[in-house]
Amino acid sequence: MKSETVKINPDGTLVLPEELRLRLQDNQELQVAWNDKFMVINYSILPQEKSEFDLDTKIKHFFNQLDQLLVFNEIDPITPDDIETEIAAYRMEKKSQNQS
Repeated sequence: MKSETVKINPDGTLVLPEELRLRLQDNQELQVAWNDKFMVINYSILPQEKSEFDLDTKIKHFFNQLDQLLVFNEIDPITPDDIETEIAAYRMEKKSQNQS
């Protein structure tokens, strides 16, 4: 997977790398998800009849794509065991503070 910086022109248009522009077809749809801290732009190859998919199918497809990106995560996800370990450590710390 490649990663490049995408610039935004003053008029709000995105300047995509040439290689990416060549891959996109006219009127190709990109999926965009964002919150206050980040934005993800997702391009995936869907069948031509993609417009016939219902919204739930499009959302599931989008999140499946995001799941595939987790391999690039530098920090392993927090597991339920990690949470239980932290809770136990916190309880031990509070207990020792109360005994002092």
